[in-house]
Amino acid sequence: MPLFGMFVDDFPNIANIAEDEKQSLNVHFPEANNPLNAWAWRCECAHANPSSSALKGKTVCLKDNIALAWVPCRLGTESFQDWTPQTDATVATRVLEAGGQIAGKAVCENLSRGAPSTTPTPGATRRAAAARARRRSVDFVGPMTRTCLECATLLEVLAGADGLDDRQGAGCPFPGQVPRYAEELKTSGVDGVKGLRIGILKEGLEVVATNESVKTKFLAAAKVFTDKLGAAAVEEVSVPMHASSRAIYSVLSKMGNHMGMLGRATGRRQVMLTDLAERKGLPYTPAALGKMSAFSHEGLLAGELGWSKYPLVYGKAVNLFRRLRDEYDATLKRYDVLILPTTLRASFPFPPVDAGPVAHMDAGRGMTENTASFNGTGHPALAVPIGFVPSEADPGIMVPASMQIGGSFWDEMTVLKVAYAWEQAVDWKSF
Repeated sequence: MPLFGMFVDDFPNIANIAEDEKQSLNVHFPEANNPLNAWAWRCECAHANPSSSALKGKTVCLKDNIALAWVPCRLGTESFQDWTPQTDATVATRVLEAGGQIAGKAVCENLSRGAPSTTPTPGATRRAAAARARRRSVDFVGPMTRTCLECATLLEVLAGADGLDDRQGAGCPFPGQVPRYAEELKTSGVDGVKGLRIGILKEGLEVVATNESVKTKFLAAAKVFTDKLGAAAVEEVSVPMHASSRAIYSVLSKMGNHMGMLGRATGRRQVMLTDLAERKGLPYTPAALGKMSAFSHEGLLAGELGWSKYPLVYGKAVNLFRRLRDEYDATLKRYDVLILPTTLRASFPFPPVDAGPVAHMDAGRGMTENTASFNGTGHPALAVPIGFVPSEADPGIMVPASMQIGGSFWDEMTVLKVAYAWEQAVDWKSF
């Protein structure tokens, strides 16, 4: 067995678009026209002969923890350098095959570890060949778009089993079986909410960190469903375990992430990016650790503490998320969707570059309490902007607030209909 890895060739790559059909032009680091450093890389990547025109004329930006062959990938860090994937993530392939153009990569948090890195995401997509996952049972990939209709169009392209991710279990459609989300939205319009029962998740408004302006804006947005859209009911509902979900998620993500970061992830059928693991030069050197964020340091330390002192809690956290899933499912038998604020605090500036670990960790309060739960259970969820509230740092600056809509497994359609109807009834920028 010790000689096995020396003499058997690796099989790391998934099927790429043939190089003569994939046009990757002008790959470069954007020195100019990048004033906020939002771009990690720019490119003009398209398929010479796309199989559909679903995204014709659309440009797409990938977060820089998603593999795009022949385009460098930084994962937001300097703890390793010079990694250029030789394979495409499934979502990248599907964008190109649908006629979309990938315009580049967006800068992400250091090793994707940061306060806002746990986000509401539709459940019909998974993460095959994404370069970085905190803990693969809670990490998903999904679309971020300007409108619900664009979200529906892009989700229709991205969703569906690819045979590479073992989370694509019972109920996950194959690409040809994915519902026609965009067509359905155009048909339902503002009538998509009529007769639906909507539950306001009580525990999602009771976190200590909740900003009152965010809460007030959310409750006003909830009233739109009855006042303008004909919902049968919009009422408070309780899922008591939701209040503990962030703590349970912390155990699951930190202990699972710890194993993944150290190159010890096991027990999965998936694509393993061994060239990335080699580039990281594991085990980490002090120099590499020194270039990681406070969140990465905290995750590694918390994970080590958990595995060395409390090894049983990881399995308990896995089981408790099954229990939370069942509690959401029971509630969703009585309500078509659940709604709650996405983040509980108004946006604020990032901590200064020279800020200490405490300042960085404090920035995460109230940011993931309502989103981590759906990441843990896998229910589809969508965030929709609902207006502006005063910034905590400067009340004279107005920043967006958001409502999260969560639904039953494989029922992204209802989630999208609810969001689309609200968006059509209200101009969120002036709401």
